[in-house]
Amino acid sequence: MMKKAISVNGKEYPLLFKMGSIRLFKEQFNKEFEDIKSVGDMTEFLYCCVLCAARIEGQKININIDQFSDELNLGEVANLFTALVEDSGVDVSTSGQKKRKQA
Repeated sequence: MMKKAISVNGKEYPLLFKMGSIRLFKEQFNKEFEDIKSVGDMTEFLYCCVLCAARIEGQKININIDQFSDELNLGEVANLFTALVEDSGVDVSTSGQKKRKQA
């Protein structure tokens, strides 16, 4: 999996799609990964990917979801979300439905 990062307020934050990201999404926003339907949901999930990456790398993140989302544009969110999910082996190409790629 290619390491991805996102720039917010001129600072680069790594993004990791791990089980921890999915758990954080549920804990922080009370949403299941399978229920992601909107750009807002994608933004919240990307934020959880940043938090997960920081935790794994032993870093402290001093940015909240509002500060994070204020700096992002729609295209960036959609592209990063799709790239992260596809790298994980989940196919998101059919009507927004997520399903596991066949090997």
